[in-house]
Amino acid sequence: MATDSELLRVPLTAFLRGETFPPFEAESLPRHAWGLFEAIDADGDLTWAERMTDSADVESLFAQLSGYLGDLVRHDTWLEDDETSVPDDVASAITVLPGEPGGRVEGEPEAEPGEAAEAAEVELDARFDAMRFVDLDPGLRLTGRYVFMVLLEREEGHDSSAVLFDRGLNAYEVEGLLRVAQLRFTETLSWSDPEPSIIVPADPPERGSLGQLFPGWAFPRMAPGVELSSCWTALLVETPDGESDWMERHTEPLEHDRLAGVLAWRLRHLEEYSVASWDDPDDRPGFPVTMRFMGSAAEDLELDADDFPDGAEDPLGIGGTGPAAYDPTRRDGPLDPRIAALECFALADAESAVRAFMVGLGTDTDGDPYTYLAYAARPSWNTSLDFFTDFEELGLLRSCLRDLLR
Repeated sequence: MATDSELLRVPLTAFLRGETFPPFEAESLPRHAWGLFEAIDADGDLTWAERMTDSADVESLFAQLSGYLGDLVRHDTWLEDDETSVPDDVASAITVLPGEPGGRVEGEPEAEPGEAAEAAEVELDARFDAMRFVDLDPGLRLTGRYVFMVLLEREEGHDSSAVLFDRGLNAYEVEGLLRVAQLRFTETLSWSDPEPSIIVPADPPERGSLGQLFPGWAFPRMAPGVELSSCWTALLVETPDGESDWMERHTEPLEHDRLAGVLAWRLRHLEEYSVASWDDPDDRPGFPVTMRFMGSAAEDLELDADDFPDGAEDPLGIGGTGPAAYDPTRRDGPLDPRIAALECFALADAESAVRAFMVGLGTDTDGDPYTYLAYAARPSWNTSLDFFTDFEELGLLRSCLRDLLR
């Protein structure tokens, strides 16, 4: 196997010979380049080759890839059957989108209509001779499909910029390639190599019920007529010596695919809300309290006055009959018997739960899928505090979802 010093490096002008690009500004000096290139061998088999110039600024490449992926997400819109998009000749922004010929330079003003067509594309000029990629393996040749990024340095007093080109790819291929590249850069920039975990068999805990995990706790009420098929909870557990750790408990069998979907949906809304929390107040999404926890797909739970336990707070002040948006943080009363009776692993005798997030999966009276969400804490919990901070919940559920998908 060839060492890094033995690999053949060729100038970018040779690696990309025959490929043309919009002319680069005369005052711009290319400093780093990276790309993913499709190649084909003599048997017609396809592969992808990643290439990066020597001493490339990985941090800057990673930042630009992340920003470009953010643009992809913002441009990604699926239309309903009764919707249509504004025609291109009406749109005010003239920007080359991923999956279309050409490139987009970060930080440059928008082009005027027809301006891009005036500049004929050319091959890479002499400024790229000093930049080198490792050559393709013998027998491989480029197919002309690729994503290619160049980091440019401008004259003093001007900001640096980046330009990304994609050829022969649709928008979803571009996003897929860049997502993989982002993951690879994340791995490269990792602060340390984690020590391998040593896992050995152990005797499983005794079995008990979900209700035994939460003695005296208050949970939101579950709708009548629901039949649960499985339940999962992440709970913070405390030992007598003051140590605490997170554990999972769930029924068997567990509907892993449905649970993964619920966690992914919850995470998406948490991320949107948490990112928006850094914006000006007027720019933040106006989620009502219940939507803050449930997202835009919150189900309405029909509650009459008789449905509220004695002393329970009516969050919307309906005082009589009418719909109330389901709030998974309500403290209506003990865990519903339909959940409490479900079997799971018990905690050790000396352990006790402090806080919990619960997902119950089942069907409603019409046979439609039903999801029960609940946040809860032990009776001594300070009721003026949230059960979770946004950031703690975001990290916790991401970890749970990773574990679930392994």
